[in-house]
Amino acid sequence: MKNLIHWLLLISLFLNCYQVLSQNTQTIELRPGPNEGIDCEIRTDMDWPIWYEDDFIANAWTVQGAPFVERSLLKFDLSSLPEGAVIVGAKLSLFCNTITGHHQIHSGDNASYLLRITQPWDQYSATWNTQPAVTYEDAVEIPASIAQIQDYPNIDVTNLIKYFYDNPDQNFGFMFQLKEEELYAAMVFSSSDHIDSTKRPLLSIEYTTCDLADASYTFSFTGNQNELQFTANEPTNTYFWWDFGNGFYSDLANPVYTFPDTGIYNVCLTVANECDTTTYCELINVTCPPLVADFIHEISGYYVQFNPSDTVDNYQYLWDFGDGFFSYLRDPLHYYNELGCYQVCLTVSSDCDNLMHCDSINLISEKIANSYPENIKIYPNPSNGIFQVIQGNETVQLKSIRIINHTGTIVLNNSDYRISQGINTYYCDLSGLESGLYTIQVITNIGVTTQKALVTGR
Repeated sequence: MKNLIHWLLLISLFLNCYQVLSQNTQTIELRPGPNEGIDCEIRTDMDWPIWYEDDFIANAWTVQGAPFVERSLLKFDLSSLPEGAVIVGAKLSLFCNTITGHHQIHSGDNASYLLRITQPWDQYSATWNTQPAVTYEDAVEIPASIAQIQDYPNIDVTNLIKYFYDNPDQNFGFMFQLKEEELYAAMVFSSSDHIDSTKRPLLSIEYTTCDLADASYTFSFTGNQNELQFTANEPTNTYFWWDFGNGFYSDLANPVYTFPDTGIYNVCLTVANECDTTTYCELINVTCPPLVADFIHEISGYYVQFNPSDTVDNYQYLWDFGDGFFSYLRDPLHYYNELGCYQVCLTVSSDCDNLMHCDSINLISEKIANSYPENIKIYPNPSNGIFQVIQGNETVQLKSIRIINHTGTIVLNNSDYRISQGINTYYCDLSGLESGLYTIQVITNIGVTTQKALVTGR
């Protein structure tokens, strides 16, 4: 289905391009003379070059009763066409040589071909025995004449000229020959050596110019697993078609794509503007991006907020706070029971690798409620999970509460329905938690106090 969409896209592009080109064509006419023209004749009965005649001829005749066949070669220099031109049409006009040295002009069953030459040749050395090879691909048929001195204006040679322009190293010109090289047939036109400049071969090319489409692109890993950001270098192209090399596609200019597996993919971008379509491919090694385990922290009394320097959604984070507590949260808030210096380590893991980074933090505080443990009381302790946190001094005001398990994870706080606040008291229901030792942190108007509470279960 996606391939069908691709081809429909290209068909639409062709129709749009045709409409644009038909409105903005330019024309160039090439009519070289004796000094610039590249043409010659070759005959079966002459083993020498014939580049000086004024005939452009296809012939099968006799001389003093001896039969011969004659062909002609013609090449146009297309270098005057601007780079990036798009050929809309090309017409070749040939004019009968009414002053030819041959006693016949157009004669017999003279339907002819213009064939594409596929090998290099030189007008000053070409002979029948050294003539270049030709192909019948895109052959142009010239119908038999209906008058002896008939001109043939506007012969459609568009496909041949397009090929020569798109493949300049293959521009070897045309071979002119009879379709059936049987005796007493001839078609005689004027060559570039004709004395009358209006009789020489005339090539008229219609074309349009525009900037060639640029299909090159850049890419970068986003940091998420196997996810890459692709960016087209020429964002003004009208159409984009990305082939990620695994059967998946995109028509966005700058797609983000996640490869399901690591490996090497041949990623191709096809772009098109109003007159050009081109494709660029590059082999991309999809590997896991490098890990970053650096972190930052902010100290507030006994509390420290930790944050990784680089975060990725599907990575795993393990914090070792250096005091026997751990956390798998990405951005944990940790409470330290004592002031001092701690070695904190963060381990970041992906599907491909893991990386650890350690740093030391130093807790110094001047105002900690733990200096006044009598200000807050926890009752009963131990218990089956139902606790009261009671204000023990009228100068202390309760602000908030957190319940932390043995891994350093906050399992309850005062926004949870299992914690309610009364007058100078918090009512905490920990009965739904596992049995064990929990840290209760109470934030007050004078600082933070921390006490241990043991949940014994039912």
